Amino acid sequence: MASERRVIHSLRSLGMTSIDGLSSEFYHVHEYQTALISLARELDKNYRHRWACYNHYVDISLCPQTIEINLMGFGCLPNVSGSLSSPPRSTSFISTRPSSSNFNSSSWNTNKHKSISYSHVAVVEATTSPVNSYPRYLQTIINNEVKCFDNVSSASLRMKTVDGLQQSSLMFNQGSTVVVKMPNSMKTLIRKLMQLERQLVFMKILYNTNNDHLIAGLALYTMRDKKKGDSTLFEDLFSSSFVQAIPILEDLKNNDRFFTTW
Repeated sequence: MASERRVIHSLRSLGMTSIDGLSSEFYHVHEYQTALISLARELDKNYRHRWACYNHYVDISLCPQTIEINLMGFGCLPNVSGSLSSPPRSTSFISTRPSSSNFNSSSWNTNKHKSISYSHVAVVEATTSPVNSYPRYLQTIINNEVKCFDNVSSASLRMKTVDGLQQSSLMFNQGSTVVVKMPNSMKTLIRKLMQLERQLVFMKILYNTNNDHLIAGLALYTMRDKKKGDSTLFEDLFSSSFVQAIPILEDLKNNDRFFTTW
């Protein structure tokens, strides 16, 4: 597939070698109950407060029954020792192999007998929907959203324009609080990044590893401005307060282990 070739090209651009097992994965609670319970606990402890102000815009479960990964694979980066086995050992979890509709059984058999160890697992989230970023929206949400919904009394709805963008504002007895009417393109972008963050948390649990052994990517099949490419889109976003919601991705980007492709 063309998309897989682009992902492989991006991984190689990061210096990754011995890329193996690139496939879609589907982890269900019936097979990965232990890992998904641990995921729910981790999300409740460390992400509930980070994601609270986005609840009115995106629906990301803190207790998922399944984790679906568009593309993931394994490989090695220079000067990093291997510590990951593909797939995870059956002694740790219920399933004896990753549950995936696109799983390559012949690849599984080869890996099982060779006991290959890798330094990194790469996780890629994809979307075919348009995406865009308006960082000023995010600061408004973080500063006002929780206060707005915690202090509801009587309110009247009106429309106004802020920074050239249409927004809704609610006028409360305690004062005026702005509630952003977020564009769908931005909802898609932050939802995909939050889903990717959740997948990375799951990988850390599944493979008992840390951020140093993770690589993350976002495959965007439509871009807001092909002339600017994706750099401006993500530089704006990662310079905003939204990074508080995606600490693993922020760390990976700062260490050149986050990529985008389309």
